[in-house]
Amino acid sequence: MNRYGAEALAHWRRHLPASYGKLEDPARFFADLGEQAEAEIEDRYLRYAGPDVPGESAEDKQARLEGATNRATEEVHVELVTPSPASQGEPDPEGGDPGELAAL
Repeated sequence: MNRYGAEALAHWRRHLPASYGKLEDPARFFADLGEQAEAEIEDRYLRYAGPDVPGESAEDKQARLEGATNRATEEVHVELVTPSPASQGEPDPEGGDPGELAAL
């Protein structure tokens, strides 16, 4: 299991206990989820980084690539690795309206 799968497993155990409890094979689920997250980050990174820019300095290129990596990682982390309880049909641990989290 890669780091994304391990992070997801810890998150689901703590924040999504009902969903976690329904998994037949948590080890396989989180290993697969980690691989999916890694592949999705790579796909998004390539899309966000885009082609080299003519005349771009090394510093600008580094900043562009770092930005692409950060954006891809953050998005996939929120969507796949650490989803909100509301996105998984879990009750809000704070007792608020589940629609409030979904609207954010």
